[in-house]
Parts: sequence; C-alpha cells; structure tokens
Amino acid sequence: MGRYKLTVQTKAVRGTKRKDRDMNDELSPTTLVMSPTDVKAPAHLSAEAKKIYKEVVSQLVAMKMLQPIDTTALCIYANAIVTIAKMQKELDKDGFVTYIKDEDGNITGVTVNPMQKVLKDAINVANTIGAQFGWSPVARMRLVAMIAPPKKEKNDFEDFTK
Repeated sequence: MGRYKLTVQTKAVRGTKRKDRDMNDELSPTTLVMSPTDVKAPAHLSAEAKKIYKEVVSQLVAMKMLQPIDTTALCIYANAIVTIAKMQKELDKDGFVTYIKDEDGNITGVTVNPMQKVLKDAINVANTIGAQFGWSPVARMRLVAMIAPPKKEKNDFEDFTK
C-alpha cells in the first residue's frame, strides 16, 4: 500500500509544496454527508459502539467533514473505544498484574495482565483513526491552517500613505 496523496493545501501548510511536484490531478472532495440520518450505524456494531458511532457522525456532519467512505473507519474507531472501556473495567477489577501460583497456592511469579496489550492496541487504533479525522490538537491546527483564508500581512507603508 502506497502513501496517501496529499492536497496542495496540505503541502503548503507543511512547507513541502513545490511547483515541480504539484499534482495535476488535484484531490477533490467527494459528496459530503449533510445529515446524521444519511449515515446509519451498521447492524454488526454493539449497542455501545452504535452510540459512539452516532455521536461521532453528528460531530463530523456539524464540521462538514464526513464523507460516505468514512463509515468503515468510524466503525473501527467505535469498536476500539468500546474495547478500551471494557479492558479498563477488566483491569480495574483484575489488576494490572497476574500472579502465577503453584499447586499449593503459593505465588511463584508475576506477569503483566494480557488485557493491557489489548488495551494498548485499542488505544493505538483509536489514536490512529482519530488523527486521520483531525481529533488531536495537532491535527486540528493543521486543518484550521488549511481551511482558514490566508491572513493579509500588515503593510505599515500603506497605513502611512492613507
């Protein structure tokens, strides 16, 4: 799988825009979803995941950032968030370590609870997808810089001549 294509605006924000590398086939936005009712939560999601899915869809629609192709990533995100909550509850109940006991019940060793790995993996999935949608402070700053019109530089000479 190759790299994602970047828009010319994204390259400008990152400072990597060059005329000789500008794409002739500029990425153009596809049809945006205009209402949360346009995108239904898939039936295979659990009740908790559907709730998260609907919440995220309504937020993305409000920001005018949701496209129909995003639904798969949103399903993965919702499942990851549900997994995080479940694993955290299990770790709170069972503890972060597992004690290894012999036949007599004596503790012979301690290992990390395997649910910590599941929790860590779910957090990584949620963070990765969240970053793609701009759900981190850094990603939001990049989006704002791409969307905002360029600021007009103040020219003291023009002010002086007026």
